[in-house]
Amino acid sequence: MLDPAMSQTPYPFWEFQDLGQFFGMPYRNLLGWLGTGALFMSVATLFWRDTLTRLSRTQLWVPLSIYLVNFAFGAIITISQLDSQFWIPTIMSVLLGVVPAVALWWAAEPTVPLSSSPTVGVRAEVWRRDAGLISTRLNQHDSLR
Repeated sequence: MLDPAMSQTPYPFWEFQDLGQFFGMPYRNLLGWLGTGALFMSVATLFWRDTLTRLSRTQLWVPLSIYLVNFAFGAIITISQLDSQFWIPTIMSVLLGVVPAVALWWAAEPTVPLSSSPTVGVRAEVWRRDAGLISTRLNQHDSLR
């Protein structure tokens, strides 16, 4: 949603060959981003179809922070350098991008239980097994004395 504003700053980040209807941005740019996202999500679904990944808020903090800083960078340039008409795409970006990202981050579990994380769960099971073997060996050693 910030693409039109980023193309009209005093030092534009990019230029559209043909000015479009959405604040100077052609609709095909939006369709291109939609297609790119759909393609990426389709390929990702094929690769990770059988893998359930449960991430906690702690694990999602860095990606969310990078997303918010990136958004803030564009929004600050938009608001400080351009006309008030660009408040509309900025507000739309907050409502359609920032609010859902923060809501999904908040909906994540504060921490991932050991049983939900395959790596941690396997490590915990190995630790329990090894601890049991050590305990058994110590008991056998004590009984031999």
